[in-house]
Amino acid sequence: TATDGCGNSALCTQCIKVTCQTGRRVMNAIEQDNNNTGPFVHRAYPNPFNSQTSIEFTTDKAYNNLKVEVYNAAGQLVANLFNYSAEAGVTYTVEFNGANYAAGIYTYRIKTDEESYIDKLILIK
Repeated sequence: TATDGCGNSALCTQCIKVTCQTGRRVMNAIEQDNNNTGPFVHRAYPNPFNSQTSIEFTTDKAYNNLKVEVYNAAGQLVANLFNYSAEAGVTYTVEFNGANYAAGIYTYRIKTDEESYIDKLILIK
């Protein structure tokens, strides 16, 4: 659920722009399955996916070192998708190509020096 500065709230499953009654923009968020809390909003789409999925994320502050990594069900790193600095308020999109991987459940992790966020990906063939 996203809530703006005026107390208005909405259940979010896609990219939204929330404004309060004064017309002042207070939030531009991306949420999926209400899993997004803290300084990151993120989603993977499509999910489940056949061969390729996009992971989209936005941060509320700048980070000098931000990583997006994908792990298989055994916890092994299979892809490093992003390893750069990130600016506050900018939406980043990275692609995960699962064509050469087995069907199953994978996780993606968004990690900074301060915190880490994990969500699942489902690869179907």
